[in-house]
Amino acid sequence: MLSTLFVLSLSLVSSIQDPVAPAAPVAKAEPEAIDAVYERLLAAKGDAEIERLMRGRPYEVIGLVDGYLEGWLASQENPGAPAEPGAKAPARLLELAQDAAKRADATFKTDAYSRYANAWKGWSTEQRLQFREGQKQYGLGREAMRAKKLDEAKTAFAASLKLADPLGDLWGIAQAEQSLGDVAAGAAAGAADAGAKKALLDEAIAHHKRGAHVFGELRHPGVLRSLRALGNLHEQAGDLKAARFALERMMDVATEAQRLDNTGPVKKDLARLCRALGDEDAAKKWDS
Repeated sequence: MLSTLFVLSLSLVSSIQDPVAPAAPVAKAEPEAIDAVYERLLAAKGDAEIERLMRGRPYEVIGLVDGYLEGWLASQENPGAPAEPGAKAPARLLELAQDAAKRADATFKTDAYSRYANAWKGWSTEQRLQFREGQKQYGLGREAMRAKKLDEAKTAFAASLKLADPLGDLWGIAQAEQSLGDVAAGAAAGAADAGAKKALLDEAIAHHKRGAHVFGELRHPGVLRSLRALGNLHEQAGDLKAARFALERMMDVATEAQRLDNTGPVKKDLARLCRALGDEDAAKKWDS
């Protein structure tokens, strides 16, 4: 789902009593919710503007599509529930989801968004229940991870993946794969035997690779976490070139997603890896 977007209120602080008081810092307002902008441009038939919107906010597009789908699915699960004032009709929600998916596919030269949206549309009542059970199992896995119960977490995440995969629930597939990678990485950290540690690292890498691939197809910001994990895991496995590649890819995504605020440690790791690989010029780039 889309993260809640909010706008910070700003107040002007008078400095009459203290003429040398520093000016209050001006907070940067959050952009308008992407669904509101999208629907306004859609009503105005602003096709070019919609493409610019998606290119300018690429890692919010999957949330746009998913938000409409979740609203539509809720209406199918509770057909007799009274509609909230101003709520969109179920058919309109599905239309918006499929239209946004089609436009995203055209913008980013893929078919992933339409595959995701069309999968939801085709689910039977039993498959909708399967989808919700997959979400439930994922939640149970998260709870087990917080409690450091890796075996329970692995069982729940594996169940979530098994439920999501045949449904074509790409988001569900990616988050389950990513979490299974986290479980394997956690087990590798505690492994005393070198052979067992290598096997667990390989398992973690395989899960995070698929998580990164599927999240990447959807331009979902979750791809950043799997790429960061892959950098760490490849380095632990002794493959510094693969570690560098994963972190450089992460920086590319962070730049495109405009999420560079917390990438300082990644740059330091890249500088260190580049030096270890004998590429001082690249290391200096990441030092700067």
